[in-house]
Amino acid sequence: MKKRGKEMWNIADGWLNYIRNQRPAWASKTREELATTRAAICQTCPHLKQKSIKIFADHYCSKCGCLFPMMAYAKDKDCPLGLWPVDPLKEKLMKMIKGEK
Repeated sequence: MKKRGKEMWNIADGWLNYIRNQRPAWASKTREELATTRAAICQTCPHLKQKSIKIFADHYCSKCGCLFPMMAYAKDKDCPLGLWPVDPLKEKLMKMIKGEK
């Protein structure tokens, strides 16, 4: 997937998972835990900036431009500084693809 297409996917995925986790019936505990961990890291990062015009979100990452906290919900999104932990579901899938246990 090209970089622009991947970024568009991450934006859509982040918003969808963010909205899902606002509804208890649609929430994923694993996804919520990962997003909470990522968001806590972002909140201590100097690259998290407040938006001057607050449409859709109050904050954004000055490194990747993603909106906060929606970016923390995108399954395939990585922190541009490498600060986020590896998604355990993604790591398990990659091991399966490589034939590792």
